[in-house]
Amino acid sequence: MSWRNHALRVAIRVLGRDALATGVGEALAQAMAGLDGPQRVAFLQDLATQGLTPALAELDRADRSRLMNSLLPLVAQEFPLDELDILGAFGDAST
Repeated sequence: MSWRNHALRVAIRVLGRDALATGVGEALAQAMAGLDGPQRVAFLQDLATQGLTPALAELDRADRSRLMNSLLPLVAQEFPLDELDILGAFGDAST
């Protein structure tokens, strides 16, 4: 195990949930600070791809629904919904 992974495991064990969430938010802001738009998009895509499945691993269907319902207002606030290709993102539902 690398020193970085060890340090992260110790931080997770020692910090409370709120402090950990704050620290992750601050680290994310620092990581994003030097990135231009396309770099930020790529970074966030990688973060979601690598982090979402493990983050959801122990959640049942009801928990996942509650989570998504709580996130949808944030998504609606932060993203230009009128410019999104929802049908294209989910494919052709008629097939």
